[in-house]
Amino acid sequence: MNEDRNKLNLVKGIINQPVKGRNLINVDLSSTDLSGVDLGKSNLTNADLSFSDLGSADLRGANLSNANLSFSNLSCADLREANLNGADLRESDLIDVNLNGADLREAYLCAVYLDGADLRETNLGGADFSDANFINSNLSGVDFRETYLDSAYFNEAFLADTQVKNTIFSCKLNISDSLKQFLVDKDAIFIEEDI
Repeated sequence: MNEDRNKLNLVKGIINQPVKGRNLINVDLSSTDLSGVDLGKSNLTNADLSFSDLGSADLRGANLSNANLSFSNLSCADLREANLNGADLRESDLIDVNLNGADLREAYLCAVYLDGADLRETNLGGADFSDANFINSNLSGVDFRETYLDSAYFNEAFLADTQVKNTIFSCKLNISDSLKQFLVDKDAIFIEEDI
């Protein structure tokens, strides 16, 4: 009971008294509505934000390393320059999110929706994007090196200047033959699917 009351008071404080750079390490904010809040430059290392609504939230420059954001709504959120190293974002809604310059190394992003997302200059090295949807996403200058992209969708994604050396793609990708050749020429690895 006290934990629920403390959580409710914390959420009220975040909503009613927005302060950039909050220290929220290890905090439990799971299943909360934080849509539109300003958490820019906050330290949310190891925070539990699973099943939360962070739609249109300002998380610019926030430290979300090893945070649990699984099954959350982050549509239209601003995560420019955020540190999401090792974060769990599986099955989250990242439609129209701004991740320009963010660090997503070693993050877990299976089955995420990144339709229309801005990932320019983002470091995705070692991340798992199995079944991710990148339709109409801007991936210009993205570092995909050693990233796992099994069954990811790239329809109409912008891939100029991407780094894909040792990136693992499945042959089940929904891409054109010319895009596949472009990726092979940049040392991407294509694996055959098990039947």
